[in-house]
Amino acid sequence: MAPLFVAASLGVSTLLWALRLALPGTFIPQQSAVLLALDLLVVTTVSISGLLVAHGRWARRLGWVALGMHGIAAAITQPDPLWWVGLAGSGIAAVAWAGPWLRGWVRLFPAATGPPARAVLLALGLLLLPAVVALTNPSGPGWQGWLLAAGSLLLAALYARAVMPMLWVLRLGLIPLAVPAVIVAPLWGAVVLAAAVMVLAGLAWSADARLAVAPLVAGPPPRLPTQGVRTPVETGTEASAWHQSQKEAGNEPSVLPRPRLRRRDEES
Repeated sequence: MAPLFVAASLGVSTLLWALRLALPGTFIPQQSAVLLALDLLVVTTVSISGLLVAHGRWARRLGWVALGMHGIAAAITQPDPLWWVGLAGSGIAAVAWAGPWLRGWVRLFPAATGPPARAVLLALGLLLLPAVVALTNPSGPGWQGWLLAAGSLLLAALYARAVMPMLWVLRLGLIPLAVPAVIVAPLWGAVVLAAAVMVLAGLAWSADARLAVAPLVAGPPPRLPTQGVRTPVETGTEASAWHQSQKEAGNEPSVLPRPRLRRRDEES
């Protein structure tokens, strides 16, 4: 029950902040607030799913990122009754997320067959890119920002399918999607957005990203041919039968004596 309560606390508080961002009374353009709310919902959904299904450490860390996005939402919205309720919900979620209730539920070490760390960071970075788009353009994301936000979420979903063609779509499609949004952003926003996209592009071209979709050992090792190969059990059974037949025939098989080691004084 504890993991369910922890997940529910994060989910409810995220819903409160997403609703507050969608309402008027924000210090950023309404389109940017709506984009941030949508990305917050996506990040929280992935975190809760990873916590309850995969028991992954990355899910708990992504939950902390979602709580950090709650703080950003509180900073860019005007206080009202819903604001205070969302703040209280975030406090409860933070206590639940940091408590010992998830001990024994979340893995202490990465899964032996799980993807490499950089591959996980790439997928999670793509999920967080829409929030970067929403916060780097004071005049609103525009169609360029919405295109990049939707494209990054789509690329994250395609990359999660763990097939090689989707990795090439990510490698070749991320930077062209980001160019229009970088051009229309102010100088500081363009620098931040371009840096985030270049980091993700570098992760996409890393060896870990390739190993996540094309591991060196794909599946179980091949089975060796067994036709005509005598197993140790069969060989031992045949030897026992041969010894028994020799005893019945009166031909007790002799045991070869062990060679006697000669001393040096005997050789001289």
